[in-house]
Amino acid sequence: ALRLYELYEEQLSLDDLSSAPAAEDPRNEAERQLLLSPRHLYQRRDADAALGHLRTLRSVQAHSHFEAWANYAEAEICQSDDPSRALSLLEIAGGQAATIGHSLLSGVIRVSQATALMKLDRPDQSARLLSGLIREWHLGGNWQHQWTALRNAVELLANSDQLPLAAKLHAASDRSPASPDAFGEQAHRLRELFGAHQSNDVQAYELSDNDIVDGTLIGLTQ
Repeated sequence: ALRLYELYEEQLSLDDLSSAPAAEDPRNEAERQLLLSPRHLYQRRDADAALGHLRTLRSVQAHSHFEAWANYAEAEICQSDDPSRALSLLEIAGGQAATIGHSLLSGVIRVSQATALMKLDRPDQSARLLSGLIREWHLGGNWQHQWTALRNAVELLANSDQLPLAAKLHAASDRSPASPDAFGEQAHRLRELFGAHQSNDVQAYELSDNDIVDGTLIGLTQ
């Protein structure tokens, strides 16, 4: 679990993972391939390499919970080009995660589902999903993944005629010492959305982390 947190906080070296020899233990090798697949996608935007590692992951079959992760990873890979297929894969992965009781995986699946719903022009469903997840992670203190959910929410707000609020929340999140940098496809989307809407007025974005959560939830319910 700790390595997965490092994955989402950009703390894992792709070169080190790639150059390491295959692990003798199938479970360890499955974990390595699991980390390599999304890292190639997020860090280098290389879908072909990500798919290659995903195929290796599926071939190892070290433990049943890796199949849920594999479906999630495949959904992330096809998210940009085929959000409908991504959503179908995420529904399968979500059922698998629920069966094995993997709360971390269930949460990241829901974030990805929200992205797919946004791409499929289903903003109300995306907003409901994100609202529930943001509340859940706020109560549980899961800030590592909360920031990704919050950034998904500001994307949704920006595309739902709430650009000023979205830009304020995005800037406040970027200024928070607790917030890791956005990365991968999401970072690219955020630059496109907010690149022309930043201000030098730092005080306008002085929000606490709790205020960012509250402001986001208010925006999602409007």
